[in-house]
Amino acid sequence: MRWPLSIWNAVMTESGPYVANREFDAEWNRGAYLVQGLGHCGACHTPRNLMGAEQKNTAYMQGAFVDGWQAPALTGFNASPMPWRAQDFFNYLRHGFSGFHGTASGPMAQVVRNLQTVSDDDVKAMSVYLASLNPNAAALDDADFGARAIAVVTQAAEKAPLPDVAARQFAGSCGACHHEGDGPQLLGVNQPLALNSNLHSDTPANLVKVILHGVQQPASRDIGFMPAFEHALSQQQIISLVQWMRQRYAPGKPAWTTDQIRQVME
Repeated sequence: MRWPLSIWNAVMTESGPYVANREFDAEWNRGAYLVQGLGHCGACHTPRNLMGAEQKNTAYMQGAFVDGWQAPALTGFNASPMPWRAQDFFNYLRHGFSGFHGTASGPMAQVVRNLQTVSDDDVKAMSVYLASLNPNAAALDDADFGARAIAVVTQAAEKAPLPDVAARQFAGSCGACHHEGDGPQLLGVNQPLALNSNLHSDTPANLVKVILHGVQQPASRDIGFMPAFEHALSQQQIISLVQWMRQRYAPGKPAWTTDQIRQVME
């Protein structure tokens, strides 16, 4: 029966056209209209209450889970060591990759592919609006931003754990593409993993999902694909690998427990 949905809609949704916020310019308002309406980004990135409605008034864009993937917070609650600026959002939404944050994978890769039909102006407007959700992102100029990124990578390298079985597993399974330094770029981009947002998250969900299933349909051709390791590595090998990567590339973050990782794999 569909009639109960009319009651739910009356209580849980807002009706009426978008009303421009006169405190911001036309580009910001265009981005807000697209993100809140046609783009419905909050459907994934905003947590829901017990009735299934987005918690727009209390937790707007503060992150949620969709099909086992984490849709991270798009506000100051984002765990990335680098804040998301408008240019970073544009690169991510237009090309599926931000050098300061990582690549689009899982459900987000499909979103980026669908955005290929959207104009650069509209993607830029969405990026301007999304960046405004974290005012601290605009506090750093390009030079300071680059210096901060270098510091994050350097500090992670300085605190690197001693080589062990997990480190050798990473070198053998991942090192050909995710190497340090100026080695060959075999498949697509090679981002410093110390800047990867997934490794700094409170949950290992996205990292585990990518290791298990790989990136079979990248958001764009420039990114390259990643093989799946679900049938190549044992459960214990994946657990050890994920824990080592957390310690190696996000040394300032709490370690992920075996139970946290195993829960994603089940």
